[in-house]
Amino acid sequence: MSVERLTFSVLWEMTPEAEVVDTKYCKAIIKSREALSYAEAQARIDDPQDQSEITTSLRNLLRLTRIIRAKRVAAGALELASQEVRFELDSETQDPTDVAEYQQKETNKLIEDGAGQKTKIPGSAGLWENPQCDTWISVEGPEGKP
Repeated sequence: MSVERLTFSVLWEMTPEAEVVDTKYCKAIIKSREALSYAEAQARIDDPQDQSEITTSLRNLLRLTRIIRAKRVAAGALELASQEVRFELDSETQDPTDVAEYQQKETNKLIEDGAGQKTKIPGSAGLWENPQCDTWISVEGPEGKP
């Protein structure tokens, strides 16, 4: 069951080209409709049969973050990537039994790029020092509906 959480949010209105045209700061109540892992979100994005509202929103966010990332790289930003490894442990001894490389999904970058975007908001430096603050992007689909 989802829980209502109080937050201070930043809402961005963006063009289809990922240009921020309006920024609003507000107190808000967040009640998540879904909790998805990176792998679950990526699977929904990759499934052409899934046309649900949440999946459509994920696809819109991914499209915008691809544009944001391309603009950052074109402006000279570095893409720092380091491989993560995961260890499988024996359930009794907790000794490592296997090691595997963590496969990063494009949805990992979606979150990274969204977090990076918040640092570009004029006059908002102090907001991000408070752990109660978070960034939310409202994305409109082709019909103008969120």
